[in-house]
Amino acid sequence: MTASLATILEWSYGIAAVLYGGYALWLAGAGRRRGVRDWSLLAATGLAALWGVSVVAYGMLESSIWLVASATADVLRNGAWFAFLLALMDRSDKSSTEGGARDRVLKSVAATIVAWGLVAQFLIVDANFVFGHPARVAAYGTLAAAVFMLILVEQIVRNTAEASRWPIMP
Repeated sequence: MTASLATILEWSYGIAAVLYGGYALWLAGAGRRRGVRDWSLLAATGLAALWGVSVVAYGMLESSIWLVASATADVLRNGAWFAFLLALMDRSDKSSTEGGARDRVLKSVAATIVAWGLVAQFLIVDANFVFGHPARVAAYGTLAAAVFMLILVEQIVRNTAEASRWPIMP
């Protein structure tokens, strides 16, 4: 039995959707909704499941609406992961004005990247070439999201004491 690339992709995104969906359901049923960290993790896993489902639907139906839905879900998923990582490094209980200013800048950058991605998806649907080819604008947004995600993870590791890095929990 030979499997085509499309079948492999559908299976992998389908498995991701099931696993993220199961984890989101477990989080929702665990009764741990105590704060922003918990809600942002639930949103991130739920949107990751939605993203996987929409990619599988696009692969099976080959409808352009599912392509746009999967790209939009990807942007929203990244935004939810930004929110979770920002909640993990929330320094609101500390009196450092420098830390508060840094948090505001990081939150602004996260919001800008998510808005950029959503505008790029609108430009693709509208076939608007005002900022260049819309797919290129979307690709730059995806690249910016990946780099910013790495920056957030680096900030968490750098600003967490070495002895308490492993027990970082939502």
